[in-house]
Amino acid sequence: MTALGEESIEVVIVGGIGKRAIEGLNATGIKVYQSVTGTVHENIHALQNGLLSELTPQNACGGHSHGNGGCGD
Repeated sequence: MTALGEESIEVVIVGGIGKRAIEGLNATGIKVYQSVTGTVHENIHALQNGLLSELTPQNACGGHSHGNGGCGD
């Protein structure tokens, strides 16, 4: 998968994402990470320092209602 011209996507940082979306991204070699509170810059820094949790289909968001315990639990 490519975006932004010839730049390749290796990682996405998300606030929430469903199981099928993670499966689709992982199938193309893209890893998915749970964001933390803060700016984009702070999240990139956290990723570079190994502080973000990688999301898998097993710990994806459970639906569109946000009262179910959140994502990445």
